[in-house]
Amino acid sequence: MSVTPDPQMDEEEQLLPQSLVPGQDFHKWQGKRRFAWAAAFGGLSLLAWRAFGWQGQPPSETSGPQQKFASMPVIPQTASQHNGITWPEMTLPGTETMTFMIVGDWGGLDGYIQPPNGSPRMVQYSGGEQPGPHVFAHRPGGCTDGEMSVCFNVRGGNGCLPTCGYNDEADFKPAIRVADQMKLRAEKTKPKFVLNVGDNFYWGGIPLGCGEVPLAGIHYVTGHMFDTIYNQIYNSRELLDLPWLSVLGNHDYGGWTYASAWDQQIAYTWHSPRWRLPAQYWHQHVDFSDKGFDMDIFLLDSNNEDALPPSVLPSKMNLCSYAHNPKGATCGKAGGPQSPDDCPGYFGKLWQDQVEWVEKKLKESTATWQLIVTHFPCGHQAPWYEKLHAEFGLDLLVTGHTHVQSTSPLGGLLCVISGGGGGILSDAPSVGDLSNSYGFYDAMVNRTHLVLESINFKGNSLGTWVAYASSADRPARHEVVGQKPETQGEPQKHRNLPEAEEYPQAHQKDKPATQQNAKPAMQDEKPGSSQDDKPAVQDEKPAAKQDDKPATKQKETLAVKQDDISEAREEQPAKAPTGSPQLQATQETCGVWCQLLR
Repeated sequence: MSVTPDPQMDEEEQLLPQSLVPGQDFHKWQGKRRFAWAAAFGGLSLLAWRAFGWQGQPPSETSGPQQKFASMPVIPQTASQHNGITWPEMTLPGTETMTFMIVGDWGGLDGYIQPPNGSPRMVQYSGGEQPGPHVFAHRPGGCTDGEMSVCFNVRGGNGCLPTCGYNDEADFKPAIRVADQMKLRAEKTKPKFVLNVGDNFYWGGIPLGCGEVPLAGIHYVTGHMFDTIYNQIYNSRELLDLPWLSVLGNHDYGGWTYASAWDQQIAYTWHSPRWRLPAQYWHQHVDFSDKGFDMDIFLLDSNNEDALPPSVLPSKMNLCSYAHNPKGATCGKAGGPQSPDDCPGYFGKLWQDQVEWVEKKLKESTATWQLIVTHFPCGHQAPWYEKLHAEFGLDLLVTGHTHVQSTSPLGGLLCVISGGGGGILSDAPSVGDLSNSYGFYDAMVNRTHLVLESINFKGNSLGTWVAYASSADRPARHEVVGQKPETQGEPQKHRNLPEAEEYPQAHQKDKPATQQNAKPAMQDEKPGSSQDDKPAVQDEKPAAKQDDKPATKQKETLAVKQDDISEAREEQPAKAPTGSPQLQATQETCGVWCQLLR
């Protein structure tokens, strides 16, 4: 059975959501009534073109606004032009508790779009031909993507292999389940912004070629995908106007290619009041003006982890491979790699530039809190991040990529993985009230405490972690204390933020005169290791106190150990043989995406 849309269906009968991009409501004038609509509203359309500054582009292709916000930096000519930029300061007045959220790997498929570049529609199972978001049906081990698509077609019923671990209660539209819990939580905590760790569009990003559209314009495909997967999902009153401080994931570049329209995600910053991704790496300063503290957030591109030599094809995940980058594929116009041969060196230099940049910025920072947000998970480049904590006072590392929710220490640095946003099936089992398969983090912060709570797709708390700020006159401490959720199987009550301690120099702290004696607590993990297949959660022993170290801005952290987070892991039956009827049915229902990715 094919699940591609009926080519005879009038596209006007398949109602598309309205885009926030000016003029997007005109971009699907197709079918039998196109001439009548065009004749009736031709004059109005012309006025709209002029009003919105479409720069001569037809509405069915691209819309491009004028500079909307005077305080914003100029629209760049290339996607890399603003690399290293400090975005205009975010000032958050008020005396209420200050909160923010963390989410990642949330951007699902949209099979309605016929990619103009000739790529197949992103349809894996029945219903996937409708506007998204639809979860990418891929889970490492157990069964193939094709076999998993059968589970979606029958919603876990007859024909779904037990080895797939499909749980309809969680795995069907998990991004919407997580978004619904974010909305409920936001009603109580009133977050101020969202930290987004990337993989915003599966499978392979926005299905256009990078550099095809000037950054002053937004293609209708981009507008449609932002609408169906982002704008209309995180759309409650409390979430609708929140800035999303974002980075790119490997799937945003293309998954196994660098040539998808990742530059359009950067361009969308100038087309949306809340999407914030002005460059591949950038800096946001946040001033909690009435609360007496501030925060520096450094957003990095860590996709060098998947930029391997072009001849290497590990598990089909290499941004630079000859096999999946079209002949002549170039992102030169966008400021990206110009060829597969150029690709590894491009991402290698991009990473090295960020290493130098962030060390300089952290050394200069006097903010109360310092965070890094990036895509690849805890464990990649671990010694370097530990160095940033030990020598420069990095407080928190926020990551994704591994498709679970987990928290672990890197030496004395607290690191979270929030890869369970629901754009792709989770790596962890999705059964049980305390499953860490899908979810987000809710964070509260004041001058002295940063409290992180992991909330799963059922709204249940998986535990709470606390980082304690240090001051210039208070020595750093390295203690890790395990703490279980208070209730098993019931939502945990929202925790109150501890009262801010009063001590000198809590807001503007001095950096130590020298960091030569400060040594990071190294772990066994090798730098650059990608952790696609399993959560990077390690059991940690409390580190010894470092009373003789300089008063660098390190933190005491509370972290729940892996054994303390209940995970329902069931024994999986043996996989069906390749000649089984289930697999034959799979090949008929999965569609071209499963054939490509199997």
